[in-house]
Amino acid sequence: MFILLTVIWTRCATSRVTTPNYIGRWDYEMDTPQGTINGWIVLNQEGKELSGTINSDMGSTELRDLKIENNLLTANFYAFDMDMDITGEFVEDLFNAKIMVQGYELPFTATKMKE
Repeated sequence: MFILLTVIWTRCATSRVTTPNYIGRWDYEMDTPQGTINGWIVLNQEGKELSGTINSDMGSTELRDLKIENNLLTANFYAFDMDMDITGEFVEDLFNAKIMVQGYELPFTATKMKE
């Protein structure tokens, strides 16, 4: 009985401290018609609440309507006087994504930074 309770306790404790792989900083490089943009995305989770920002040397903006389900991210943000949508998939330490803006698709890959 003691062994069974120990195993159950260990599994419960382990599951509570597991952080989803997508939480943290993701660095990206994106080719645009105006040139290459280097930046980073930061994803946070407080309880069940997700939040995030997309950042570059030109500024930072909040990811709105941020959802991550089955390793798929969807969100939108406002930058350069335009609404933009971002979608992508997490595969281990890579985030394969695209930003849609005014009918254009800007693909990019971000790499998770080690903490």
